[in-house]
Amino acid sequence: MDEADAWSAYWAQMGNAGTCLPGAPRAVSDALATLWSNFAEDLPAGARVLDLATGTGAVPRVLTDANATLQVTGIDFAELPAAPHKAIRLVGRTAMSALPFADGSFGAVTSQFGIEYADDDKAIAETARVTQPSGRLLFVIHHDSSPVLAQNRRRLKAIRACRESDVAAMVRAEGADREAIKERLLPIARDFRDQSVVGEIGAALDATRDLAGAEREDDIDRIERGMDREITTLAALDRAAKDEKSIDRFAGALASDFACEKPAPLHANDGAKPIAWLISGQRKG
Repeated sequence: MDEADAWSAYWAQMGNAGTCLPGAPRAVSDALATLWSNFAEDLPAGARVLDLATGTGAVPRVLTDANATLQVTGIDFAELPAAPHKAIRLVGRTAMSALPFADGSFGAVTSQFGIEYADDDKAIAETARVTQPSGRLLFVIHHDSSPVLAQNRRRLKAIRACRESDVAAMVRAEGADREAIKERLLPIARDFRDQSVVGEIGAALDATRDLAGAEREDDIDRIERGMDREITTLAALDRAAKDEKSIDRFAGALASDFACEKPAPLHANDGAKPIAWLISGQRKG
């Protein structure tokens, strides 16, 4: 499935309350909100901010709540809903490698679990081009060791196993009853006891047995498309995560245009595994 279409469907489903890290516990959300609030409070009044891979504008919402004078533009290569606030502009179907803005348009550039999805060199070059001299930069990037990422990798494997099984084909054929569906999914459920999605897929397919004809076929198609969309987005998340070697390489590419601190792991709780890499800096010149 096309990745942009998959993310467009994801953001449409999530709505304005959507986040870019599915399954994250409250402590993670709170840590990120505090980070962005502090960043916004340090920006000068009236600053223009660009948020890369913004989704439905989770970061712009926190920034403008913390500093109402900011004018925040969020871009994403997915189709996006309307912005939730007049100080926020969301621009969909826009690649980080070809930003439609003039040189030096922004006093700050942000990204939360976004820029790592793009081609590093092209996205960094465009980020540098549109950032004013001395402009601020703050990136939160998927950490390969994040427990939230580990959970989503498990979910990805579970959904793939369901999709690759013949359970949907069984339901399409007349006569597949509830017990037959459960039996076919049982080995997957045993392998992924921590993933409720296996039972959810089974229940959704079982419910189609109450439908008839084209309506039943359409509902099974919808369930399969839903699995395909989630496989696409979760696989993209998995590929985007950076280990220590790749985050150092990313920071090295930033260094020609930005004076950045060394990438640091961001933790939601003391002693816990990192939830992300944090890169902060300032445009040279």
